[in-house]
Amino acid sequence: MAFFKITPTKANLMKVKAMLALMESSYTLLDKKRVVLLRAANAEQKKKADLEARLQTVSADFKEKLKHATVAMGHYRLESIAAGMPFDESITLSSRSYMGVEVPHLHYEESTKDELDYDTVHITLDFATGAMQEFKSILLELASVTDAADRLQREMLKTQKRANALEKVQIPKYKKYRDFIAQSLEEKEREEFFRLKLLKKKKMRKKQKA
Repeated sequence: MAFFKITPTKANLMKVKAMLALMESSYTLLDKKRVVLLRAANAEQKKKADLEARLQTVSADFKEKLKHATVAMGHYRLESIAAGMPFDESITLSSRSYMGVEVPHLHYEESTKDELDYDTVHITLDFATGAMQEFKSILLELASVTDAADRLQREMLKTQKRANALEKVQIPKYKKYRDFIAQSLEEKEREEFFRLKLLKKKKMRKKQKA
């Protein structure tokens, strides 16, 4: 409703004060949520940077060990072993709620040597397999952390936008409503006081004349 359309009554003053108190309480909660989400998003961003650095190191190590296995066993032998590998069902997806934000998490159960469904014919393949599993584990963790950081950042920005709308627009507007109604009621009370005072004086004058 527009500022000049508010009827300055005590009932409206109570409604505006109640709405203002609710908005101020909501702003406090939103601001606290924004701070918590910002810290969480920054923590996930730090994890992401650390994982990216680790991934580069592990990736380089994996490539080097795979190169050694290729030289020792041959490219076609490695391709035939890879083609015979079973489908990897060791990746599971779970989620957790963080300040109302659903954050998914990918988890990788690393296979042991005895569970691998192929015969190791050279030690270089064992080294390459171990490096590959480490690479996969870090890559999945990086994917989880990246998605979590993005979700938390988006929710933080939404929360900040709502908090700003309350702080910069709604709360100042309702404070103007409150002040306008309060001042109008005070003016009416003063006018009523002076009117009653004048009536009292007139009655006194009539009594004196009588």
